[in-house]
Amino acid sequence: VSVTLKMTGLGAGPYNFKVFGIEMVNVPQGAFDLGDGVSSSTYNSISVTATSQSSGLSSAVIGGGSAAVPATFPMGYNSFYAMKYEISQQQYVEFLNALTYDQQAAHTFNDPISAVGTYAMFDGYSYRNGIRISVPGNNAAIPAVFVCDATPGVEDNNDDGQATACTGLSYSDVAAYLDWAALRPMTEMEFEKLARGTAPRLANEYVWGTTEILQITSLSGGVINDLLPNETYSPATNGACVYGLQSGNAAYGPLKVGVFATGTSGRASAGAGYYGCMELGGNAAERVVITSNTSGTAFNGTLGDGTISALGLANQATWPSPLTAIGIGFRGGDFFNIATSVRTSSRAGVTTVDTARGFYYGGRGVR
Repeated sequence: VSVTLKMTGLGAGPYNFKVFGIEMVNVPQGAFDLGDGVSSSTYNSISVTATSQSSGLSSAVIGGGSAAVPATFPMGYNSFYAMKYEISQQQYVEFLNALTYDQQAAHTFNDPISAVGTYAMFDGYSYRNGIRISVPGNNAAIPAVFVCDATPGVEDNNDDGQATACTGLSYSDVAAYLDWAALRPMTEMEFEKLARGTAPRLANEYVWGTTEILQITSLSGGVINDLLPNETYSPATNGACVYGLQSGNAAYGPLKVGVFATGTSGRASAGAGYYGCMELGGNAAERVVITSNTSGTAFNGTLGDGTISALGLANQATWPSPLTAIGIGFRGGDFFNIATSVRTSSRAGVTTVDTARGFYYGGRGVR
C-alpha cells in the first residue's frame, strides 16, 4: 500500500517529521444486538438501530442500570474505525519520545530525569513491561529518550517485548495517547459492536463469539518465543485467552498483541472480535466511556486533534476528565480478572472509577 502525505502552509523550514502508523479495522454502519440477558449487569436484550442512534435510548429501554443515552452518544450503529490491537509498548515508547519533559513526566511512573536503565512504568521490571530510560532528561527541560529493553543488554533488540501490550496505563495516560494520535476513547456500546458484530446474541458468549474459554498465562507451558515479535501459543486452541491470575505477582503480565492469531487461525482460535480486533477479551483491560452516569453519556465522539496540554493532559472538553476518570469504566477483562469479565455483554467493570496506573490497565482507541 502506498500512502502520500501532503502538507501545505508550513512556511520556511527546517522541519523534522516522523510518521506513525496504527493498524485499524473498519466497522461498517449497521444494526447490532446489545446485551445477552445473563451476563453481569448486562444491558437489556435489544437491537441498536438507526432509530436508536437518531432518537436516543431511555434508561428503561437500555437497562443494566444505565442512564438515558442521547442521540449524540456513539452507540456503535454508525461506522467507525478501531485499533486492531491494544496499545503496545513500542507504540507507547514512540508517544513518550514525541513529548516534552513535562509531558513525559505526566505519563511515566518514574521521573524522566531518572538514571539510565530505569524502568519507566513500574518500580523495576514488572508485569512484562520493559520500557526503560536510555538517555535521562535534563533540568526539567530536555526530554528523556525511552526504549524497549525487556531483556537488558542491547536496547530495542528483537527480544525486548516491543509488541507486548502496554499496561500500567492510567486513564489520563490513555486519553493523552489517543488525543495525540487523533483518535478517541471507545464507548462500551461500541465495544459490544466490535465483539459481536452483526451476529445474533449468544448467552454467555465471549468476545470471540463462542462460550468456550481456556486460561493462558505468560508462564503457561505453551507460550513460545517469549518477548519476540512472533510470540505465540501452541497448539492453537479455540477460546485461548490471557486471563484469571487473581494475583499481583509481577512475574506475570500481558502477552504480545495478537498473540493467538496465525495465518491459519479462525476467529475463535485467534480470540478475535467480529471485525478482527484482537484481545478485546483478556490481556490488558479495555477502558471505555460508560453509560452509567451523565459524565459518560455526555460524550459525543469528538476526535483528538494531535496536541495535548503543556502538562501532558488530553484537552478535549467533551471527553470524561483525565483528572477524575468519572465516566470511564472497563470492559473485556484482562490477565488478572476472572473469566466472566471476558464475556461480550458483561458490564461488571463499568462501576470501577480509577485514575491509577493499574498493573493490568491498558488501552485502545477508535475514530
